Amino acid sequence: MRQMLSVLLGATALSFASAPSAVAADMPVKAVVAVPYLNWTGFYVGLNAGYGWGNPNSHLGEGPTPSGFGGAAPLLPADYNPGSRGFIGGAQAGYNYQINTVVVGVETDIQFGSINGTMTTGSTALPLAFATFTESQKLSLFGTLRGRIGFLPMSNLLLYGTGGLAYGRVNVTSQFRFDTPPFNDYSGSTTQTKTGWTIGGGAEWALNPSWSVKAEYLYYDLGTVSVTGLKPTRPLFSTSLSQNVTGSIARLGVNYKFSQ
Repeated sequence: MRQMLSVLLGATALSFASAPSAVAADMPVKAVVAVPYLNWTGFYVGLNAGYGWGNPNSHLGEGPTPSGFGGAAPLLPADYNPGSRGFIGGAQAGYNYQINTVVVGVETDIQFGSINGTMTTGSTALPLAFATFTESQKLSLFGTLRGRIGFLPMSNLLLYGTGGLAYGRVNVTSQFRFDTPPFNDYSGSTTQTKTGWTIGGGAEWALNPSWSVKAEYLYYDLGTVSVTGLKPTRPLFSTSLSQNVTGSIARLGVNYKFSQ
């Protein structure tokens, strides 16, 4: 009896001693899941929307024959700053190539909207105390073709600079009106597609290997637009408006990258 009890106690002790290793062997192995490596290389497309603003400096001068207005030259020049504001939105497409923590690429985009401004001067603001001048500028289409270069402080965060070609459709109007009889009105308008340059930068955050969101700022310069104000029945006097087409755009966007 004692011998049997000793055998049972020994077997029980042995089973308890071996239990932890047996349980550990039966438990599933839980590996640490690492965040997947994000590769920025590839083609992408996306949408954007933002807000534009500018200060298109204007210079109003008289035509080549100001003496046609009673010889009272010089009636002008005068300088103005109408300002422009408005929303804009569109689409973009591009290609990125990643080299370690550096990403280089090219992007093109096109936006539609209305970045516009109108200004009217009272007679006291003009060199000619009995005249009123109104001008406007509207940017209804804007696009770019830019290079991009950036670095990755984190695998899913791209900080970049960008610059290149810019183009846009611009409408400019000019109206110079004498406030005394016979209230002669010298008006002109033009719509042109202008080209120039743009520079800026931004940040893009990858939500997963396919989708990313970005915030971006661009400054653009599309050169100068000129308008001549004429009155057909009084051709000896005219006005000449020269207006810069410059401004800034801040926008948000979302991109979808095609898998490699």
